[in-house]
Order: sequence, then structure tokens, then C-alpha cells
Amino acid sequence: MGSTSEVEPKWSPNKLIFEASVSKFREIVPGVWYPAAAHATSYDGRLLQEGNEQKVRWEESYAIEKIELNPHYPASAFRELEIPAGATIYKVDSDGKIIETSTSGKSPEAPHR
Repeated sequence: MGSTSEVEPKWSPNKLIFEASVSKFREIVPGVWYPAAAHATSYDGRLLQEGNEQKVRWEESYAIEKIELNPHYPASAFRELEIPAGATIYKVDSDGKIIETSTSGKSPEAPHR
């Protein structure tokens, strides 16, 4: 038998660090719905940890202007990507397991002190 232990919340025992909600859904064909409008709020993690204070760090509202069920994009739109120097690249197998990790290009070096 395994043992159970309580996990301490990372930010606050009773307040969220991030909230998001969808305020509008639209049905584009029978049975296919999409979120047409949403809002997200992020709170300052440091203030949550230090004093359990939930102060807004940033907020963003989202609205979908256009949606297509069967868009037609050339394969190059998914294959010819510009990957910034220093980005981590993961090669994943068919089971979703990471089998290789690499870094693209050369990332800028940190200044020597």
C-alpha cells in the first residue's frame, strides 16, 4: 500500500494565482461549439506567498473574430518555422514521450563578470 501525504499549496492556501473564464460560446454547426470570448487574470505570486494578498499582475481579454472548421493551409505553414536561437526543441515519439532534446542555434552568451 502507498502512503498519502498532504501537499502544501505553492502560492496560497486559499487564493488563486490565475483565473480564466469564457463569457460567450457560439455554435458554428450543430454540436460544434467554440469559446468566442474569454478573460484571464494573473495575480502576483510573490504577494500571495508573502502575505496571501491577491493583487492583479496582468489581465487579458480574448475574442475570436473568425473560425473555420476545415481551413486549407499549405503544409509549409507547419513545417517551415522560424525557431529563435536558444529555444529548446523536443523530439517526441508516437506515445508522446520525449526522446531527444536540443537547442536551436546559438543563444546569446551571458556577460562575464
